[in-house]
Amino acid sequence: MNSVTPLLSEASPQNGSHGSVAPTRNLAIHYAIAAVLMVFYGTEVCPFIDSLPVIEVVIGFAVVMGLAFFVRNWIVAGWQADRGYLGRLVRVDFTVLAGAAAILGGYNMIVHQFPLGSGLKILFGITGIGFFIVIDTAIGEATRIMQRRDARGESIETDHSFVPLVGRFVGMITLGVIAMAVILVMLIYKDFEWLQQLTDESRTRASLTVLVEVALVTFVFLAYLVKVMANYGRQLNWLLQRERNVLAAVGEGQFDARIPAISHDELGEIARLTNRMIEQLDAQNREIRSTQEVTILSLASLAETRDNETGAHIVRTQHYVRLLALELRRLPAYADQLSDEIVDLLFQSAPLHDVGKVGIPDSILLKPGKLNEHEFEIMKTHAQLGAEALRAGERQYGSSGFLAYACEIAQWHHEKWDGSGYPDGLAGSDIPLSARLMALADVYDALRSKRIYKEAFSHAKSRDIIVDGRGSHFDPDVVDAFVAVEDEFVRIAETYLDNDENPLCTGATA
Repeated sequence: MNSVTPLLSEASPQNGSHGSVAPTRNLAIHYAIAAVLMVFYGTEVCPFIDSLPVIEVVIGFAVVMGLAFFVRNWIVAGWQADRGYLGRLVRVDFTVLAGAAAILGGYNMIVHQFPLGSGLKILFGITGIGFFIVIDTAIGEATRIMQRRDARGESIETDHSFVPLVGRFVGMITLGVIAMAVILVMLIYKDFEWLQQLTDESRTRASLTVLVEVALVTFVFLAYLVKVMANYGRQLNWLLQRERNVLAAVGEGQFDARIPAISHDELGEIARLTNRMIEQLDAQNREIRSTQEVTILSLASLAETRDNETGAHIVRTQHYVRLLALELRRLPAYADQLSDEIVDLLFQSAPLHDVGKVGIPDSILLKPGKLNEHEFEIMKTHAQLGAEALRAGERQYGSSGFLAYACEIAQWHHEKWDGSGYPDGLAGSDIPLSARLMALADVYDALRSKRIYKEAFSHAKSRDIIVDGRGSHFDPDVVDAFVAVEDEFVRIAETYLDNDENPLCTGATA
């Protein structure tokens, strides 16, 4: 019995929670099938049992297996699914089944004066079939425990004392084959003795009967073996699928995913090592992301401090772009274009929309009055300058989603829906969606902000200007999204104000 225990993965919780035993319906079916098989087995391998009336044999095995079923459930009732639970379950199942065989064999020896060999045949038969019942029951219970632990997100600790998966599998198959071989040998030996007593003519006909008996017993045991292997395979597949799902999520950037270490074996150890790796990747990703955000904001703020704008402009336009994108993706036509990942990239890249201003002379960039035509032509080059600077980074360090969107926004956020914008005169959907979103966000913030050459406009006036530009300056769908969330625009504008108390205002003032 102890040799069977390590074949199963100890997947039990250690917190003392109660674990239900295997469902009694499945176990009752197992015991009923075992009783039927034992009636056949007993009459075929034991001439003494074969001498009894069939009804007495049926009642005997039915009573004994029924008693074993109820005793087993009475023993394990109220057990806690703690460490060692499965091992105790296996030992009780084997003990109860062996006890049932001993009771029936002892009854036959006392009442019917059967020899010891008859009782041993019953013992071998019940424990042989019982091996598969016990293993199948334990595998099912182990799977249920692991699924409960997975649902609660719990983990267990291993002490490296587990039996390897390959060892468990090979051991399980080996013991199953041995049990089948022992019973087949007993069956063949009995039939051999029977054949020796027959005439040559009768022996020829009886040989077919023997082959049928051996084939039937072999089929039954192979069916049990296949069932056990299938259940064990489903358990392993469930565990592996659980780990694959988490690794797939991590591969998509979801570093909050974890694999519950719910089995006391290599898979549990792999789960813990994988979780440690995910935690390290998460920490590194957070550090890289933080460094990237600081670099972006620093670079963007450097550009803004050279202009009559503030750091708060960067943050406001970031939030405006994200708000517009989230609203716009409610439309089926934009749902695929504005996934969570893309919206996040737009939010990150928005601050670099005016990075090209670092290449504009101060005499033009800081001019308090209106620019003349020549000066305005120079000012317009900031879009191309910013895009070229970002593309230089792409050529040096490789392309990324973030840089791609940053280039689009920097170069084309001054394009207009009717084609009258700059620098390339793009029109309609030829303008990248990222730039169309940024165009509205940038203009709205410019209207709402105070400058040397103008006072800040109210939201109502800014809204009217934006709506008037629907279909000419701005993408109609983007304008509609703006109108739908205009209250949120007001909230963002009031949250990130341009004043000396705002830590985002680190440079030029209005």
